[in-house]
Amino acid sequence: MFDTIVEGTRRVLEYAQRSQTRRLLCVSSGAVYGRQPEDMVSMAETFEGRPDPLVSGNAYGMGKCVAEFMCATIAAQGRLVIPIARPFAFLGPFLPLDRHFAAGNFLADVLRGGPIRIQGDGTPYRSYMYPTDLVEWLFTILLRGASGRAYNVGSDEAVSIGELAAVMAEIAGGIVVTTAKQPDPSRLPSRYVPNIDRSRQELGLYVRVDLRQAVNRSLISYRNQTAKEDICR
Repeated sequence: MFDTIVEGTRRVLEYAQRSQTRRLLCVSSGAVYGRQPEDMVSMAETFEGRPDPLVSGNAYGMGKCVAEFMCATIAAQGRLVIPIARPFAFLGPFLPLDRHFAAGNFLADVLRGGPIRIQGDGTPYRSYMYPTDLVEWLFTILLRGASGRAYNVGSDEAVSIGELAAVMAEIAGGIVVTTAKQPDPSRLPSRYVPNIDRSRQELGLYVRVDLRQAVNRSLISYRNQTAKEDICR
C-alpha cells in the first residue's frame, strides 16, 4: 500500500507537469495525523501528530504523509498549484458493508433485520460526512484552495459509536442494539474528528447533510438496491 500511494503520486505529478496542468488536487487523508490525543476535541491542520513509523499497520498514513511532502515540494517550486485535501470518515451509498468500518457494519446489520452489533464498548468518537458534501468540498478545494495548503474534509459533528448505532436503530425502527464490552471509566474514549474551521473560514464550506439525514438517505439507498437485486433474481 505504501509503494502504491508513493509511486502513484510520483507518476501523477510527473504527468501533470508534462501535460502543463495548472491545478492538481492532492487527496490525502486524516490518517496523516496519526492517533488523535484523547483529550483533543478535534484535529486542526496545524496539529503536528504523525503515524508511528515503527508500526507496519500505519503504511497507509505514512504513504499519505510522503505523498503530501511530494506535492508540497512541487507546489513550493511554483510548477503546479496543488491544494491538499485531508478526508476523514464518510457515510453514504456504496460504503463497503463487510469491512472494518462501524458505519458499514451497522448498515449491514439493519439490512439483515438486526440486531446492530457493537463489537467494542461503543465509546470511540467519530464523525461522518455524506458523499454529496464530500464532492462539493473536493471540487471547491481543487478550484479555490491555496497551493501547498492542507484542508480537512469531514463533519465536525462528533458522535460516539454507541450513539451512531442508536441513531440507526431509531431511524430503521424496531432494531435492537447490542454491545460486546463494557466501557472502562478510567480511560478517555478514542477520537477521530476533524476541525474544519479553516475550510469553513477560507473557502466558505459547510456541512449540508447532518448525521440523521446521512443515515436515512443511506438506508433508503441500500434498501432500494436490495429490492432491485431481489427482483432480478
